Amino acid sequence: MARKKIIYIVSPRSAFSSNPGRKISSIIELWKKKYEVITFFGGDILGGTPPTASNYGNADVYEKSYRKSAILEPLVHTVSELKDIIHNIKSYQFLQEKYGNEKIDLIWERSSRLHFAGLLFAKKHKLPYVLEWKDNLVNYKFSFLKPIALYYEHYKCSHADKIVVESQVLKDYLSKEGIDSEKIIVAHNASDSSVFIRDEILGLEYRKGLGINNETVLIGYLGSYAFYHDSVRLVLAAQILKERGYENKIKFLMVGNGKEYKQCLEAAKETKVLGNILIMKEAVPKEEVPKILSAIDISVLPGSTDIISPIKVLEYMVSETAVIVPDYACNREVIEDGINGLLFEAKNELDLADTIESLILQSERIKPLGEKAKVTVIQKFSWESTWGKALDDIMRKKVSMKLLVINALSALRGGGQTYIINFLDHLPEGDFKVLLLVNSKNRDVFEKYSSDSIELHEAVWASKSIIHRTLWERFTLPSFLSEHQATVYYAPGGVMTTKVPNGVISATALRNMLPFDERERKRFP
Repeated sequence: MARKKIIYIVSPRSAFSSNPGRKISSIIELWKKKYEVITFFGGDILGGTPPTASNYGNADVYEKSYRKSAILEPLVHTVSELKDIIHNIKSYQFLQEKYGNEKIDLIWERSSRLHFAGLLFAKKHKLPYVLEWKDNLVNYKFSFLKPIALYYEHYKCSHADKIVVESQVLKDYLSKEGIDSEKIIVAHNASDSSVFIRDEILGLEYRKGLGINNETVLIGYLGSYAFYHDSVRLVLAAQILKERGYENKIKFLMVGNGKEYKQCLEAAKETKVLGNILIMKEAVPKEEVPKILSAIDISVLPGSTDIISPIKVLEYMVSETAVIVPDYACNREVIEDGINGLLFEAKNELDLADTIESLILQSERIKPLGEKAKVTVIQKFSWESTWGKALDDIMRKKVSMKLLVINALSALRGGGQTYIINFLDHLPEGDFKVLLLVNSKNRDVFEKYSSDSIELHEAVWASKSIIHRTLWERFTLPSFLSEHQATVYYAPGGVMTTKVPNGVISATALRNMLPFDERERKRFP
């Protein structure tokens, strides 16, 4: 049996197939085990030089001077929006030229501001469309095109067949914005337990290189020093614990690079924790990360967004470290306080220091917390149980969706229209959609039924006369049914003039219309 074919669209101008990032590469690798996955990265069609693969915990990206100007900010955003619009057009043209004639089963598009080429392609080819929604990407105060950007953010969510988000927090947010919660799927971040394996021997080797003995409690942060990681908070917590006299009992290790690295370095020097209780290391190749995490007893994420629990938390957990993260609702979806990790009051270095100290004073809790954390990831937060399951569920429900095409061209008045109306009013719920063929004379009657599950198609040429309609039904409609991958063709008028394609079920409603009735009864026993 041929595998189902999916186009996975990572649309931003900054996205390149040569450097997809560890999450996207993990998802693609998993999906390819079961499906034929075609990938499209927005940056690939620009012809520029893709970024080189960065080390783990590296976000060495700094704003250009003009981006820091409050006066120029609206113009900067507007220019960026214009680039997005142009890029979206190019993306759609590429998809259409490359895959317009291929049989595709599903379009999955990772959201990006003013990018919806995948949605346009899916609608043109009548394909199920999944939107991977990251967050509200139009969170700046002003630009000349902001209203358009906001409109299309809502348009994408409204017209997607399914929306995949990374937390219940995001699902609740979209629901409050009026998006149908039934079509929103939560797929949390995950980690690969076959990659992040705790190796005590390698851990001791790494500790030895740092000059740290096995009795010392090592508290670690591996990250990109993003602004929302609030990494300075860990430096301040280290200062507090140093002042409490823990300098010879514990060590802090911070590994990575990024926007707030220099700020942390300056804070570490100013508080006099650097070099005694705190060690700072540059970003490392991702292959080195399991070894470093094997050396760490307690992993700390000093800050995070309040909408998504990041991948690094799951990596900390599956590496059997005792994890401490900010007390946000999104993190509570992963961490059960006191069971598989600990929570502290966000943006409060004193509470962070107290939480770390509680584990130092009860060091026997560290290992059980780490062990339980690993079990949690294996049972609930593997890529297979999150993103793999999300795609499997969608494919079962959406790709199996049936299409019922109803010919209402002859329903011009009276009983014919009433019959169709009653039929639509009593349609049961199920995994099918309806495509209603109408003409200019009766479209207004059926317009109120237009919805996500019932689509109206006006056959303009067939509406001109009975002869036009007969010719259209005989010679054009069969290819129309094939193009739309119809499952059932229903002609309720009692006369079947269309030779339906192979694989399409034909149906009619017989009435007292001799001699047609006798002939049709023989065709539909």
